[in-house]
Amino acid sequence: MEGVLQGGPWSFDNQMLIVQRVQLGVQIENIPLQHAEFWVQVHNLPTGLMLEKVGKALGNYIGLFVEYDKNNNQGHLQKVGDPV
Repeated sequence: MEGVLQGGPWSFDNQMLIVQRVQLGVQIENIPLQHAEFWVQVHNLPTGLMLEKVGKALGNYIGLFVEYDKNNNQGHLQKVGDPV
């Protein structure tokens, strides 16, 4: 289950498929499916700006910053959540 939730975004028949964990007893119509997370790669960013705080600012400008990939040696991958 975690692999599906963390591994997206997913598509089916060329349409975005938004998945979310469902709590037992919750009515399906009460589950908000309006948010998807994407990894965003920024190109041509000057080396001096490849910082986590810059990534957070860019992520929040695009949508809602979620996560910064500290293991990326080029320092320009970030996960951003955006309403769909």
